[in-house]
Order: sequence, then structure tokens, then C-alpha cells
Amino acid sequence: HDPVRLIPLLEDLGQRHAAYGVTLDSFDAVGAALLGAIRDFDDQLDDAAAAAWTRAYAKIAQAMQRGLSAERLTVPPGTATGAGRDAAITRYARSGDVGLAYQVTGHGPLDLIVVTGWLSHLEAGWQWPALARFLRSLAALGRLIVFDGRGTGLSDAGPAGTLLEDRAADLRAVLDAASAERAVLLGLGDGAATALLFAATHPDRTRALALYGANARATAGDGHPWGPSAEDHDELIARMRRSWGEPLFLERLAPSMAHDRGFCDHWARYLRAAAGPGAAIAHHRTGAALDVRAVLPAVRVPTLVLHREADAAVPVAAGRAVAEQVPGARFAALAGGDHLPFVGDGAAIAEELRRFLTDVARPVDAPHFLAAVVAFAERGASIHEAVRIACEREVARFRGVELCGLSDGRAAAMFDGPGRAVRFARALLARARALGTELAAGISFDTCGFGDADTDVDGDAVRAAPRIAARGAAGEVLVGDAARALLGGAVKLAAREELDGARIHAVVGDAE
Repeated sequence: HDPVRLIPLLEDLGQRHAAYGVTLDSFDAVGAALLGAIRDFDDQLDDAAAAAWTRAYAKIAQAMQRGLSAERLTVPPGTATGAGRDAAITRYARSGDVGLAYQVTGHGPLDLIVVTGWLSHLEAGWQWPALARFLRSLAALGRLIVFDGRGTGLSDAGPAGTLLEDRAADLRAVLDAASAERAVLLGLGDGAATALLFAATHPDRTRALALYGANARATAGDGHPWGPSAEDHDELIARMRRSWGEPLFLERLAPSMAHDRGFCDHWARYLRAAAGPGAAIAHHRTGAALDVRAVLPAVRVPTLVLHREADAAVPVAAGRAVAEQVPGARFAALAGGDHLPFVGDGAAIAEELRRFLTDVARPVDAPHFLAAVVAFAERGASIHEAVRIACEREVARFRGVELCGLSDGRAAAMFDGPGRAVRFARALLARARALGTELAAGISFDTCGFGDADTDVDGDAVRAAPRIAARGAAGEVLVGDAARALLGGAVKLAAREELDGARIHAVVGDAE
């Protein structure tokens, strides 16, 4: 076994503990309590074993203390005492190696986190009266958490090829940093996709879900009639290249203010503060690839879908379709044609949200969740112990949850999204081949649930993944159709045969 592989995970764990008020001195007390508990429960513990436990804990504590020291201390709950610019102090959460700027303002029993779409800038937002007024209306509902997504505003860019599930992981990191155990998610525009995925994969962290201006697929096509065409997106990108720095796209985003000189100046400054042209184009391309239609039926939390009737950017029919596909979702049409929520009657959004939250004041336990499950099939020599150990290490490295472990024809592990599942599967196939074992991998992105003991995981994804793996050749990773939609252009896929009426796709390379 190679304990060195645990060091990055322990450092990351130490960073997360900063949000809970843990100090460097706390580790001494925990170590003493741990060793005392071991002595109490193991009457055969000798001095040599006790010394080994002490050395092991010291290594763990040192790694976590390094992470704790590197993390900026976050705002604990209840310290933000008012809504407005003066109360909104910018702090940083950490999602892997990416620093995410966030703010907490307002107070109350509810945590409400805003998931923005294209571009944002926390501090510039409070300096714009229209946007600040909208944020204050949300802060009146509870403790408001806002953050800049990776690559925009005050946050780090992160690596290229960001997937939607990476943005969902960012959302979780901000919730952890803000000590929000279970929050109301408000997804605005493209941010609705991130909020939907998080609600489906982490219903235990989601008190309720509200969406505004949502579209399940950002580009028209593949049976989805709403949204710009691929050619329209190309033209939008060309405009960004030609004219970045100008008040772009207000004819779609805020037509009622498109000819207001003061508003146009504010919008242009806000865009320039949020991103440069290259980052803006990269974000637009990521947004254009969004397709969460497969996620909608798996959402099991109270959901409100808000949409303006004459939205010039996203047709109201797209919002209605989202509400129809999410079980039990409530739809509310609002007057107006502006897509930006802080333009027009922003107070109506806050009021609809207030009414909705009054009805769902008590959290609902969701027995099912969405997950990407990976299974493997032997192709030649049987799986031996060294390959099983490699599987355990790779599950930990990619932050998955081990299910049955590496076994022919059984679900090995599950992950928050198909991107991480593909990375894990490809890494393990390479490790197994180096150890003389050939495998095929299958990935299903579907609903799961805990068994009666709350330990065993079952569900459609657990049952489908081994069947998908059985169709693969040695060294091949196959994914189901729902996983394909979430992967977007992150990897190259080749269509294969159908299984139970759904297409299977082979991962054939990295995206260019």
C-alpha cells in the first residue's frame, strides 16, 4: 500500500475543516482522544502498537494542518449582520485547486445560494444599484450566499475542459465553506443546469430548488426546439471577438433597457470586470454545450420554475418544459420580457420565491439520487489482488464511493457525475493493463438509492452499468446515453449499438 497517495486527500480535508472553526491546536486534543479510545476498546494493545498509532495519527494531522494553514478562514454562520455592500465581505472556498470567491450576507433560518449563469463579479455587482437591489431582496429571505463561478469575476480559472459536474462540485465547496448544511438553490439562466445537477446528485444538501430563465438544453436540436442554433452561437462568439467591452446582447438579455445609456454603461463595465474576451468566449462555449434533459426526472426535491412570459433570450415554453419534466415542480409565469432577473420587476421573483419557501419550510428526505456508476468486465486473465488494490486507490483519488469493489460484472464504484467516472475508468484500465489484466468498463448515469440498512446502494444505474460493461472490448470504456449528454464535448465519443432502447457510446479519445 502507498500511504503517500492519501496526502493530497488529507490536505484537502484540512482545508475543508477551516470552515468549521478548527484550529491547529485542535489536532492534539483529537489525537489524545483517539489513542485513548483505542486503548479502551483494545485490551491487547501493546506499547509498540500504540506507538505505531501515534506515528500514523501524527502523519495524518500534519497533512491536514498543512491544508488548514493554506485555507483562508471563512465566515461562520450568523456573522453577516446585514444586507448590502458593507456586509458582503469576499472570502474564498476551495474546490480542488480552484479558489472560489464567495460572500455571505443577510441572516435567518434558511440558507439561499445563488448559482449564476454566464459571467459575474461579486464586488462589481454590489456597486451596480439595480443588481444590488435584487440581491438585497433575496437576502431578506434568509442567509444569502453568492459566488463567482470558476473562471469569472474574482475566482480562479481552473483547468481547461471544465464539466458541469465540476461546477456542481464548486457549488458544494462553497456550501461547505459557508457552513450551509442544506440550502435552497436558486439557479439563474445557465446556472439552472448546475443547480439541477446538484439537486439530483445531492438531495441531502438541497432544501429546495428554484430556477429562473431555465432551458434544459442550451442549443436547439436533437429533438429540443428551444434555444439558439449552433450557427447562432457561432455568431454570438464572433460578436464577442469583435466587440468585447461594449454592452453586448442587451437586445436579448434586457430589451427594456437596451437603449438606456446609463444601463448600457453599467452592463459594459460589469462584463469587462467579470472576464476578458477569451474567458467570456470559453464560458459561452461551455454553456452552449449544456444538456440536462436526462437529469430532470431524477430531481426529487421541492422545485419552483420561474420564467418571464416574453423572455427574449429563453422562450417561456422552455421553462414550462423543464417544470413538466421535474416531478412535482411548480411553474410560475412572470410578466416581462427581460432575461436578466434584476431588470424589470425583480421584486416579483423574490416574492414568488418567498411564497414557495413558506410552503416547503420543512426539508424533505429524498430516498433517491442521481449518480454515475462504473462496472468492469474481465477480458482474459481474472482480476487479482494487485488490481483490486489499484481500484481502491483510484476510487479515492477521483473522490468516488466504492460499491462492490473490482469484481467481474458487478458495480465497482459511483461518482457525482460521468466525467469523473470516465477519468476513473480510463485510469484503472491503464493500471490494470500494466499489471497484466485486461478489462472493459461500463458507465451508467441514472438513479440510485440506499437499501434498508442505508449502506447498500441499489438502483437503475447499479443494474445497468455491468450490462454496459459486458458489451465492451478490452481497454474500452462504454457510456450510456444519459452520460453522453452530460459529458458534452469533454471527450470524443463514437455511437455503438442500443441497449434496452438507449444508445451506448464508446470513449475514443480526448476532446481537441
